[in-house]
Amino acid sequence: MFPYQFQGDFETGDFSQFTTVTNPGAPAQMAVRHYSELVRMNVGEIPYRGAYAHCCDLSLGAASAFVATPVLTPAAVGAARFLFYVSPNLVMPLATNVTLAQVDSGTDQTLLILENTTGTPRLTIQGTWAVDQARSTGVALGQWHCMEFVTDALTLQPLLNGGIVGAPMTPLTAEGLTGLRVGMMSPTAGITQGFLVFDQVVVGDERVFGLPERYPQIITLTSSGVVIPGSGRYARINLIAGHDTDNTLDLYDSDVAVHPMEERLAPTLTSDVADRQYHPGKQAGYFQHGLKVVMTGTNPQAVIVLGHALCSAGAIAEWARRRPLMRVA
Repeated sequence: MFPYQFQGDFETGDFSQFTTVTNPGAPAQMAVRHYSELVRMNVGEIPYRGAYAHCCDLSLGAASAFVATPVLTPAAVGAARFLFYVSPNLVMPLATNVTLAQVDSGTDQTLLILENTTGTPRLTIQGTWAVDQARSTGVALGQWHCMEFVTDALTLQPLLNGGIVGAPMTPLTAEGLTGLRVGMMSPTAGITQGFLVFDQVVVGDERVFGLPERYPQIITLTSSGVVIPGSGRYARINLIAGHDTDNTLDLYDSDVAVHPMEERLAPTLTSDVADRQYHPGKQAGYFQHGLKVVMTGTNPQAVIVLGHALCSAGAIAEWARRRPLMRVA
């Protein structure tokens, strides 16, 4: 339930949403990449949503590189959700593995491991606390997946793309989730090629669920960022009342986290009175580079209705190839 205990969507253009950043190597093994960079690097995908995602390059080293949330307050029911992508050019010989995520429940740790034990990469969920309770499932390369971990009392249930992965794992030493890290951890020698991409990281005090649509027409926003890259038109923006009265919202024509020449698309909305809405005129509401929302204040929420936009990964990737070079990510 919003407000979440933690939310990281990388739309700041860096890792500043996370408390811990471990990133060895020269060049660094991971970075927050703009969608145009992912296209130029031939990663094979763009961020699940927005303009930025966390990208690990498995060819740049065999050390652990990851980001971690701050220590969180555990609840009787806790949930972590993130989206991940494994590129189809992955080179992972037999008997190799890399840990993609670590979920902390007090002193207990649950690992999400990408491994090759049979000749085909698969996912294994293994608790350092749950001896002989590994859960395994197949995973397709070259497409986005939604991973969830849900705790209830002293049990933990992993889910992939909304489906349960085996029976609940039990017993945890303590209730709830206290932290999450994602990246490339403890890769074994032999993994020489491939990309891991992460997006939309959330930890809450109840199941968060996945995102039913990648590019919906009506989008609920809980943080600042690029709603959608490329050109299009928005029909309405609404800053939702009911939270703190210090909330503000600004709308720009931009597809980068920071840019000195962003065009404002609407007057600043504030929540000091009630719901604040803005409807552009029939000849307004158009954006050329991307639609970016900047919200301030305590736990702001907004709803934006798109008129039309580049609502497909293929269209956005093609836009990235012809994107004006003068706009720096």
